[in-house]
Order: sequence, then C-alpha cells, then structure tokens
Amino acid sequence: RIPPRYVDYTNKHSIFDIQRDLLKRLIISKPHDPLQYLIDILKFEAVNKPSIFILGPPCVGKHTLARHVAQKLGCVHITVESLRQDAFGQPDPNFLADTLRQRLTEKDCETGGYVLTGFPETEAEAKALQTTGIFPELVFVLEAPDGVLKDRAAGKVIDRRTKEPYHTLYNPPSDPSVKSRLVPAADVSDLDCRIAEFKHNFIALSQIYEDIIVKLRTDQALGDLYTQAVCHISRPPRTPAMWTPRVLLLGFSGSGRKTVAAELVKRYSLVSVHCGTLIRREVLRETKLGNAMATYANARLAVPDDMLICLLQSRLSELDCTLRGWVLYGFPRSRVQAKLLDDADLAPNRVIFLNLSHADATARLNVRLMDAVTGDHYDTCSNPPPPKLFNVPGRIGRTPDMQECDVNYKLTRHAAHQDELTEFYGQRVLNVNANKDVDTVFEQVEALLVNKMPRQLHLAGK
Repeated sequence: RIPPRYVDYTNKHSIFDIQRDLLKRLIISKPHDPLQYLIDILKFEAVNKPSIFILGPPCVGKHTLARHVAQKLGCVHITVESLRQDAFGQPDPNFLADTLRQRLTEKDCETGGYVLTGFPETEAEAKALQTTGIFPELVFVLEAPDGVLKDRAAGKVIDRRTKEPYHTLYNPPSDPSVKSRLVPAADVSDLDCRIAEFKHNFIALSQIYEDIIVKLRTDQALGDLYTQAVCHISRPPRTPAMWTPRVLLLGFSGSGRKTVAAELVKRYSLVSVHCGTLIRREVLRETKLGNAMATYANARLAVPDDMLICLLQSRLSELDCTLRGWVLYGFPRSRVQAKLLDDADLAPNRVIFLNLSHADATARLNVRLMDAVTGDHYDTCSNPPPPKLFNVPGRIGRTPDMQECDVNYKLTRHAAHQDELTEFYGQRVLNVNANKDVDTVFEQVEALLVNKMPRQLHLAGK
C-alpha cells in the first residue's frame, strides 16, 4: 500500500501536471537529446511562467491590459505589430508562427513568460501556432459595445518614438515627456469594417481556444478589469489528475461543520472524521489508547495532544481515508495541534473556515434540541421536532454540553485560537460565509473543493 504522505506529495507538487507538460513538450520539440532537454527544463525554466493571448476588436484596450499584466508578472509583452515587423511584413501564417516560436525561445520569454496581444487574428494563424507547438494556457477576449469602441477610437493616440498606444481620456501617460510626443493614431475611418472582420474571424478562433477562453468586459473601471484579469491568471486550469481530498473544516461550534461534512460524504463519498466522536469510540472500545484517554474524558479535561495525534494518525491512515479522502472537524484547535497534524504527514489540502460571528453562533446553539431516545438533533427555527414528542417527559431537551456556560466556553475557546490558526495555515486558508442557508454554504464549499487552489503569482518586484 502506498503511504499517505506519497499521495499528498504528488498532489501538493502537481507531479501529474509536470509529467504531462514534459511529455507534451517532448513530443512537440522532438529534441536530439530528450533526456538533457528534460533536465534543462526542470533546472532552468521558471515555474508557472505565464503564456497568455489577449484578443479583441480594435480600440478595446488589449495593449493597456497587456502592459499591466506584463508589469505585474514581470513577463514579456509581445504585440502583433512587433511580431509582423520581425517577420518583415510576411503575411504567411506559418512564417509568422515560426517567427513567434523563435522569439519565445529567447531568454526573457523562456524565464519570465509572455503576453501576446492581437495575434492570432485568423483561423489559419491559430492553426499555424498549434502546428508550431505554441499553446497558451489562457486566452483573454476583451469585449465592449461598438459605441464604446468608436468613442475610444476618437481619443486614441500613440507615442511617436516608442509606438506605445494611449488614450487622452481613459489612459493618458503620466510622464510629461511622453505627452509631448503623442500624435493621433492611425486613421480609424474603417473601424466598423475592422470590428466586423474581428467578429467574423473570432467564430473560428473561439472554437479552437474554447477551453481556455476568458471573456472580460472593458467598459468598466480599469482597476476592476485589472483585478479580474489577475484573478483568472492566478487560477490554475483544471487537469484530469486524480487527487485525494483532505478537507479540514474550521469554525465556531454552530457554524455548520457537521452539516457540511455530511453533505461532502453524501456527494463525494469522503470519510467524515470528528475528533470528539473518535475519542468516544476509542474509549468505548477499551483499547490501550482508549483507556488512557478515558481518564481525561471522564473528568471533562482536554486529552493530551500526543494522544490525539496518535488517534488521528491511525484513523486517517486507514485504507478508506487513503483511497476516498477525508473531511476532518473538531481538530486542530490551536497552532500547536495544527503543526502536529502537518508533522504527522496529515496536512490537509483544503483548509476551509466557516466564518460566523460569535453572536450568530450563540443564537444557533441556543435553539438546538436533541431527542434523548433516538439521538436526533433538531432546531426550533429551521427543523423543529414533531409536536407529539414535546408531550413525552424528558424526551426533547438541550444536550448536556449545550448549556449556556458550555456554549460560551466553546465559543470563547475557538475565538482565542482563531487568529493563530489563520496565521499558521496562511495561504492555504479558504473562507466561506456561513451566515447563509445550507445550500448556499455548501455550494461555496463545493466550489472550493472541485476547483484547484489559486496559485501564488510571482509578481515583479516581490
């Protein structure tokens, strides 16, 4: 049986994606020395270097967005004008694709990645790029109403020295020396024809790149457009790689951890692991570890961390958890426990905080009831018990650990360690607003589970 830590390592470091990328590049490049080629890629090339196309009709803002993205990520901005200039004006799609391929093999593109604007423009050019082995990971398609494009065309200017485009109203240069060099852009009398031509050509382009296209509206504030673009870039594409969910649910008692865990079990067949339930089960089994924990449990004292880790390590390493994945709640409650969990090779790959205020959590816990016979839980607001059960003495009431003093203790204990847990898990933390209905909360949790974790972009200057 494969140890759980090996499975976690392959998921954490995207081994499947790396292997697939290497194989794809090996097939496309056909190097003379395949082994040395793969070694050079792994040793010298940057991780997660961007390869982005930005397409759109004229005057939609392709260059403006590309400059921002290139500056943020520290990558190379390649324009269709510079590409055609390097190709000596040759219109042949295959020659243009080969020119671009040569440009992408230069050191700046190899190490930092690139953003390409305005190319490909036709189906033939897109297919030539594929034949040459150029596949972007993301294609931004910028959209705006025709009226907006015409308004922008009226104020479009360029720097006569650098040929950088600007707009007198929407994107003026900040450098006074640049302002003095601005001249009106090329004649836009044929703008309607160029817009129609783009729409015609984009029908084929959208089919070629349909799986990686992201459409962005540019008739909005530039800051909002930039934020949306960087957000999409930081979201890695889905892959067919199999992975084992290891979900940790954190939050106040009453935030819905048990309900969310039950839904994940129902939907994805994960193994639900509640630390308190594990302790009680082990005590009832009267194992050596259970007898040691019984002393603390019977006195309502905290079980020592080393015993808890031993218990969790045993349960989470069982075959069902290894194959199906697990969802854990009720542990850890402190930074020390979280570190022990990681050190035991049980680090979660999804850490989800169900955020709920202290007051809302108190209100939820104060309306909880339990059937003393069946153990069923009820809620006087959303899920009241059958009226006939109220007539049976001692049948319906609050659980012993949900008296007012116990509720305050549980919530205060969690609040005392919430900040340190957030700090410990850092960028692994995913937040969900738990002050909503059950279906909405679970939809948010499910989205965080099925989508890959946002990758950390290597921003320029950081």
